[in-house]
Amino acid sequence: MGEVWAVVGGGAREWALAESITRSKKVSEVHVLPGNLGGAFEKKCIWPIGNDRVKIKNFDDVKQFFNDYKQEIQENNGRIKRLDDISDIISYISENNIDMVIGGQEKYLSLGLKESCEKKGIACWGPTSKAMIVEADKCNTNDLMKKWGIPCPTFQNFYDPESAKTFLKDNFGKNGKKYVV
Repeated sequence: MGEVWAVVGGGAREWALAESITRSKKVSEVHVLPGNLGGAFEKKCIWPIGNDRVKIKNFDDVKQFFNDYKQEIQENNGRIKRLDDISDIISYISENNIDMVIGGQEKYLSLGLKESCEKKGIACWGPTSKAMIVEADKCNTNDLMKKWGIPCPTFQNFYDPESAKTFLKDNFGKNGKKYVV
């Protein structure tokens, strides 16, 4: 039996990472948390939903999946309850003897995925939550760039909508172009 890895995130980037990891002969399974249905087609990839482990091999499996989860989908406005809470993800990783965790989505890294894994003795690739501040908090990042003289687009942090409107009109409204906030 090979190594068991987990990729944490639910977008296309995470499934691309998972798919590339499955090519390794050293890896027997890749769990993608919270994941999504699209990537469950990948060989050796597992998508955990509650106590179930979804593996899709063909379109008949997709039909079966929607039949199995029809009631839950209807009761939750078209959504399926996935492992989304960081503590639930860490519990799942511990309980399933995951050898290596790849932090894909910024959300989970900024919530302390790396630190939580390391406390449990699980290897995790990705930055610490402190390092993630640059990605997770754009206001802080812009302030740091301004402080250190790093060129960046014109910006201003606001705490009320009226100040933001005034800034936009003064800086962008004069050129006659439309802008989106």
